[in-house]
Amino acid sequence: MPPSPLDHLEFIDYISFDAGGVLVYLDDVRMAELLTEFCGRPVTPVECMHTESRALADLGTIDPPNTNGLPHWAHQYFGGMAAQILQRDPQDLPKFNDYDDFVKRCFDLNVNGMLYSKIGPDAVETLARLKKHGFVLSVTSDASGQVARNFRTLGLDEYFEFILDSGVMGRSKPELYADLIERAGVPAGRILHVDNNLRLVRETSRYGLRGILYDPQDMYGYKSDGVTKFRNLLDMSNMLMGRVP
Repeated sequence: MPPSPLDHLEFIDYISFDAGGVLVYLDDVRMAELLTEFCGRPVTPVECMHTESRALADLGTIDPPNTNGLPHWAHQYFGGMAAQILQRDPQDLPKFNDYDDFVKRCFDLNVNGMLYSKIGPDAVETLARLKKHGFVLSVTSDASGQVARNFRTLGLDEYFEFILDSGVMGRSKPELYADLIERAGVPAGRILHVDNNLRLVRETSRYGLRGILYDPQDMYGYKSDGVTKFRNLLDMSNMLMGRVP
């Protein structure tokens, strides 16, 4: 068996997953409808998928709410997709008030579990295999308080010991990693966090955690050099299970 990219690390038996973009995915059809309505031209689900990838690459962590009561990430993410479709800053449009309404509508749908509603490819098989193999699984997500409810609806909650949602905890990653370590109750070096945000994967080492980048579209390319990366969750689970005697 070839050496694992994590062979130099100590034993891992706790695995934390990000939620959106790793285990559950954006409903591209619904999001394309929202973008079509706001941008004033047809937006296809495929175009929405490409636009979301670019918006995610620029997405920062959750900031304190701005003056209209929405977190900054909602503008960076939903507004970022609209900006790319329009090829200009949507806040420069004459219908600026419609922009605020657009972001709020998207955010509310997300909170209600109506946007990130697709279970990701190989997610269920990966979780089932890892749990059967003895790993303790959890979720650490920069979400808006909806993850536990959404996962109950989807039937994913049975795989996880606990779910840390920044909308519930009041702080976001990487600071949320401290809560992950405390809740797991084991040395940080035994915990692996899987995320689709390169910056947040790099931040795991600052907390003593291990990090893996899940990048199915190779969105980060050469920028992820030096980071353990997988484009398929099953490949990742095979590597991890091979580490257990």
